[in-house]
Amino acid sequence: MGSNKGLTVLGKWVRAPGEYIRVADEARGTYFSLSDEVRQALGSDAGLEWAVNREFLNQAITRGDRFLLSSSDRTGTYLKEITHILKQGYQEVEIDSMIYLVKGGS
Repeated sequence: MGSNKGLTVLGKWVRAPGEYIRVADEARGTYFSLSDEVRQALGSDAGLEWAVNREFLNQAITRGDRFLLSSSDRTGTYLKEITHILKQGYQEVEIDSMIYLVKGGS
């Protein structure tokens, strides 16, 4: 899941293996992805899946990670992730034509 400490990549699962995973691999950042086994264990409970996702985000927030936004299509769970992070004191900034969420705008 990468080795660029302090960088978490978010995006949309457009087609396997999600575009954001390719971006994360190239940037050597971390990303959220459930294994087939975990997804099966969670079943169709979207609330439970969001709770697991939110915990992943909260861990990255606690570390003070920057979040790289890999898609301009801000809908669904991706929008929910962005909104959650912004509510934690992060701000959106553009760096080298890429959009990041950074703590306090730094």
